[in-house]
Amino acid sequence: MTRCRLRQLGCLLAMTMAFHAHGGTYRVAVSAGSSGFYPGPIDAKDQTVSTPSGIALNAVSTYSESNPGGPNSSSSISLGRSTSNGFSKPGAIRLQVTANSAAGVTGTTQVASGTSSAYGYLNDTFLVSTQNCPTCTAGSRGSLTFAVDIAGSVTGGGAANGPLPYTSYAITSQWTNGLSVQSPIGGASDIVTIDASGTYTNNSGSVTTGQSGVGLGVQQYQMSFTFGIPISLQWNATVSTTAGCQASVLTLSASADCGSSSDVNFSNTFGWAGILAVRDSYGQSVASYSALSADGINYVNNLAAIPEPASMSMASVGLLLMLLTQRRRLAQMRP
Repeated sequence: MTRCRLRQLGCLLAMTMAFHAHGGTYRVAVSAGSSGFYPGPIDAKDQTVSTPSGIALNAVSTYSESNPGGPNSSSSISLGRSTSNGFSKPGAIRLQVTANSAAGVTGTTQVASGTSSAYGYLNDTFLVSTQNCPTCTAGSRGSLTFAVDIAGSVTGGGAANGPLPYTSYAITSQWTNGLSVQSPIGGASDIVTIDASGTYTNNSGSVTTGQSGVGLGVQQYQMSFTFGIPISLQWNATVSTTAGCQASVLTLSASADCGSSSDVNFSNTFGWAGILAVRDSYGQSVASYSALSADGINYVNNLAAIPEPASMSMASVGLLLMLLTQRRRLAQMRP
């Protein structure tokens, strides 16, 4: 295909036929784990589909350990929990992960942690077509302006009630985005690459990197393309987080507890926000156009505008309530 010359009608026909023979590919991989002094369960899923409905996966892991002890012995409790949600479909990847930990002791040491990650991928092509444009013939060059929406939130916090540095918490969260939009131009290609990433760390209240509102927001890009030849779109994104804590004391009568919680929420983006303009080889604006994939998805539209499922937005609320319940139980265990 790379050796074909654009002036050859047979080459254009072959590329168009190949385009209509293959639809998009969508992949999601999610993983959730939790632990205390001992490793806890790991829930991991990975699936790839080639249907325009896309693929959605979720994973959950919970670790719970308790030792009530007695009047003259140590006691401890440990809880780790994490969730991972991923969804990939034409023009959109939605990811969210959470992690929670809680531990409490009297006269001993206990740890807890939750860790989760989510990965989304999509690979699709679309063909720009025009109506009533005599200068937009197959093989001629044009340009287009498109927009993408890359925005989310990274939050985290905790508490450590006990002697430092023995009682503490730590949170690390990350996100990455990699988008490539490519169009063959003669013997080469015009490629728009959009790479972005961020890291958030919080060690017992010391936020060393990161912020709550992250991403690029809605951004516009321009590229050249050839009428009659499909434009390819490859997108991958990842989010991950770990929240852990340690409660430790030096004497049998002393008590300590700790907790931490984190949330990396890109559940409404990463998303294709539409084609805003198409121009012919003379730089003149084209009034009427479409950008259809082999599955009939029109990339002229804003495909990033997808309602957030209630199950994803409410996940962190339920986990925090569970942590508060465990901490109340810990307080009741102490003599």
